[in-house]
Amino acid sequence: MMLPYFIYGIAIFLIFNFDNLSMFKEHLISLIYGGSSLQGPYGIFWFITVLLLTQLLFGIISMFNRGIQIVVIGLLFVLGHWSYIIAFDWPWNANVVMIALTYYSLGYYLKPLIKKYYDSLIVTLVSLLLIIITIYLNETGYLNFYLNLKMSSYNNVMLDLIIPLLFFMPIIYISNFITKFPIKEILKVIGRYSIVIMYLHLPVNIFFRNVLGYDVTVFEFTAFGVLIPVIFGYLFSLTKTTRLLFLSAK
Repeated sequence: MMLPYFIYGIAIFLIFNFDNLSMFKEHLISLIYGGSSLQGPYGIFWFITVLLLTQLLFGIISMFNRGIQIVVIGLLFVLGHWSYIIAFDWPWNANVVMIALTYYSLGYYLKPLIKKYYDSLIVTLVSLLLIIITIYLNETGYLNFYLNLKMSSYNNVMLDLIIPLLFFMPIIYISNFITKFPIKEILKVIGRYSIVIMYLHLPVNIFFRNVLGYDVTVFEFTAFGVLIPVIFGYLFSLTKTTRLLFLSAK
């Protein structure tokens, strides 16, 4: 997981700074430290380190009985909202793991419910109704909800738990519904190269905007950010070396 992190991080730097490599050492240090300090074309890199730490921590916690697991995860979730924790610029965005661990673990703990209700239209519609109500309350000022994991921006323990869960079943229902149509084959290809899309969608569009001077629209941002990385992903898949370096695959 970390090999592509550094490969993409270095490659992106070289592409955007090929005429001035004097900052390479500082950039490498920034990559090693990671976290929210990585901006611009590296804006998504925080996700990889948070995911890795979350998986490792959940693996350790899962060795204990279910009761201890829930207590530890719950305590970390609450502690992660503490202003003293949020204020510090943690390496690898490690503080975000305290929050992300809850969302990650819920996917594991709620697996039986997901299997039971993944195709329930009623559950999906109820969730969508609650989502609409929540958005309305937030837009009209009755709620003050915001959640940005990368920037450690969250302010309400209960809402940070409840509101993301509202999106759980609609996303699963829609994903399952899409599998009934031929478009699923296109989405399979996109999914196969999702790691490339994740790393390159920002650099590709920044390249168009800053280097080529082309101001992309929202549609073009999405199209360029998916299609071009998929092409690169296919090319990377052709040899064992590039599969390992860029796709983290054998």
